[in-house]
Amino acid sequence: MIRFYSNKKYLFALLTGVTLLLSSCYSDHVHLKLEPHIYHPKAVYQYNDSSMVAFVSTQEAYRRATGISAFPDGGQVKVIYRKTGLYIYDIKNRHLSLLKDMTTLPMHFSNKPRLLFIDSLVYYISELKEYTECFSININSKEVNVVDIAEFNSLYEKYYKRGDFSGIKKLSLAEFGLVIQNIYPKSDEEYIDEIIYRTSDGQTTRRAVIEQIISKLDKKEIKQILKRMDNYSKTLEGYDKSSYDYYSKETYESIKELL
Repeated sequence: MIRFYSNKKYLFALLTGVTLLLSSCYSDHVHLKLEPHIYHPKAVYQYNDSSMVAFVSTQEAYRRATGISAFPDGGQVKVIYRKTGLYIYDIKNRHLSLLKDMTTLPMHFSNKPRLLFIDSLVYYISELKEYTECFSININSKEVNVVDIAEFNSLYEKYYKRGDFSGIKKLSLAEFGLVIQNIYPKSDEEYIDEIIYRTSDGQTTRRAVIEQIISKLDKKEIKQILKRMDNYSKTLEGYDKSSYDYYSKETYESIKELL
């Protein structure tokens, strides 16, 4: 009995150690992704009076695998935030609103979703190998109803209209729910340091830091950040310098626009 108890205790300690090791094998840097499905020709649909557009968007935040978790091919990322939604964008008032949260069914909108916007109804259809679903949702009451696919196809052929999504690109990440300090809290100083000295976290992450942290600083502090970027570039040589200058250029110009 004593030996059995000792073996169980040893096994428990081993499993605990392995779990802790694996759970800690992720980067401390967060990567944000914003994917409005507006670039596919059938992804954005316009209200018939041209005042609003309906579209699907997926927002995600993840941490990359490091150490043992990254083998053999980079490993799986650790997703810490994900949201998929059907949105309405009011073009005149530049207002974004969530019409329906689709987070629990994200796969339904990864395969080129089709939407249709007629009067106060948004029709949406998802076509997968296994099945096809079609619904309508009232933008005022939020009531959802099942729609016959043949009816949808008939309406789609008659009323399809490509939307004006130019304003969607100008929306802030916070309007899509991508608030970096809420998703992965760290000090403002840590995020500013990352934007100065790292270029591998992606432009969406860097954009969030600029919009949500740096934009709130006074001009003197913003100039100091630009100076730190200039000084850091001067410490680099050859490929490292050219790479840093290339990947940080968009970030540098975006910060400069705040002055």
